[in-house]
Amino acid sequence: MNNPLALTDPSGYFSLKSFLRTAVAIVVAVYAPEMIFSSWAGSAAAGAAAAGTTLTTAQVTGMWIGSNAAAGALAGGISSDSSKGAVLGGLSGGLFSAAAMTGGVGAEGANSFTRYAAHAGAGCVSSVAGGGSCSQGAASAVFGKYTTNAISGWGGDGTGAVIARGVATTVAGGVGSVIAGGKFANGAETAAYGYLFNYCQTRTAGCWIQKGMNALKIAGGSTGFAVGMASCGVTLGIGCAAAVESAN
Repeated sequence: MNNPLALTDPSGYFSLKSFLRTAVAIVVAVYAPEMIFSSWAGSAAAGAAAAGTTLTTAQVTGMWIGSNAAAGALAGGISSDSSKGAVLGGLSGGLFSAAAMTGGVGAEGANSFTRYAAHAGAGCVSSVAGGGSCSQGAASAVFGKYTTNAISGWGGDGTGAVIARGVATTVAGGVGSVIAGGKFANGAETAAYGYLFNYCQTRTAGCWIQKGMNALKIAGGSTGFAVGMASCGVTLGIGCAAAVESAN
């Protein structure tokens, strides 16, 4: 099985090499989206300014989702050491990032039916793409999403608390998969991707650093903008603040 977050070797026993690959993959999942987006959007914004235009909401949103997909592919490829793992990781990263853009902003958006439905859809598609069941993937994503919402802010914003919430979300996803008749490991993987590529990438703070698009400087001068801050909407006329505040 090409599980992008697998911690076991083919023999079924714990492997230090697998563990180290997964650790590196998690670091990539946390930090790579912002780095990729910064370079991509920065170049695009500078080019648009030179042409006397500005980036549109669709362009910025597409670049952000694309950046998460690229980071997911890197993380999946590293942890699974396979091309299939890279493809599945990229798909999951992009889908869960897109799910964060639905349902509105703040706690209301995070708890909206639309957001839960988007998570269920992302989990379903990711699971089917990996050879699993839609219902099991959807259940894993929803259980993970509910847990993330329920314990959001629990323990503060320290590294230990962020990891603890991630573990709790991952376990919840595994439980959801088992209830739906699937495997714990597969459900845990789905929920983990939801946490890494949705919650951690859209919170204004809390996943180790000011994450996602928050306070990210693009280009400079009159064409620069800080995504997630008031100047974002004013300078480029895009709804990036709403994307950041959707959190979860």
